[in-house]
Amino acid sequence: MQYVICQRSTAELHDFKTAHHLKDEKRVVLSEKEVMSNRTLSGTLNERAAQLDGVACSLQDAKFIFN
Repeated sequence: MQYVICQRSTAELHDFKTAHHLKDEKRVVLSEKEVMSNRTLSGTLNERAAQLDGVACSLQDAKFIFN
C-alpha cells in the first residue's frame, strides 16, 4: 500500500478529515485508499498526490520522514 504526504491545509480543502492521521503541524499522511476514493481528485495516485501538493511514498518512507 502507498501513502501520500501532503499539506494539511490542502488535504482539508479536498474534504479529508485529518484528525486521526499521522501528522505534524503542517503535513499529514493519507492512505492510498482514501486518496483514490476522493471525488474531488482525478488520475493516478501520483497525479492525485501532485494535486494535493504532496508525494506518494511507502509506509516505511512516511514513518522515516515523521520520526
